[in-house]
Amino acid sequence: MMQTEYLLKYYNVMINKDFILRFEGPFGLTKNKWPVLFEHPFAKESGLYLWAVPYIQGGYLVTYVGETGKTFGRRMKDHFIQTVGGNYRICDPDLLVKGETKVLWNGLWRKGTRDKLSEYLEKLEELAPIIQKGLQTEIVFLALIKSDRRLRQRIEGAIAGHIKSQAPPILSVLPQDVRYYQRSADEEAVNVFIECSCNIHGLPRELVA
Repeated sequence: MMQTEYLLKYYNVMINKDFILRFEGPFGLTKNKWPVLFEHPFAKESGLYLWAVPYIQGGYLVTYVGETGKTFGRRMKDHFIQTVGGNYRICDPDLLVKGETKVLWNGLWRKGTRDKLSEYLEKLEELAPIIQKGLQTEIVFLALIKSDRRLRQRIEGAIAGHIKSQAPPILSVLPQDVRYYQRSADEEAVNVFIECSCNIHGLPRELVA
């Protein structure tokens, strides 16, 4: 099968006002027990993605919901650079897999933390092995979509909103201060039906975006 034909069968499509969304994965950033994202054909595609950790009691807990018009490979590289560079939050990976969040570094992008680069550099030696373990622990699920950015944002926001509405530990590892866009009152609703072969806690089977 040609690579183009191979990818087409994974792309999610809208039928009337119903959107069938299928998440593929998990993929890892490094060589582990999961396929490496950067070595997979999906790395050159775009759409929606979930960062998650394997939950100690089974299944996966979502730590981030994202969308990208870039390729997944470029976007995950951005995540890597922003994390290693201290711009993103760093949490204890041993607690994340238990459904608990202990923030070890709150990032440089939030209000009140943007001028703390020198503080981060002082902590870097201590944080480096934790960052490495965290990036080895986190995995990614991908949903290939060819759509305008606004629809991606609406679906992204609807998924994140649903997860945030759940009880612990489902909501416990997803940052509550990350802003997501929701459907505005003048936009026609889209029914989204979600499929995934893995047990991702808090991911609904259907929602309205």
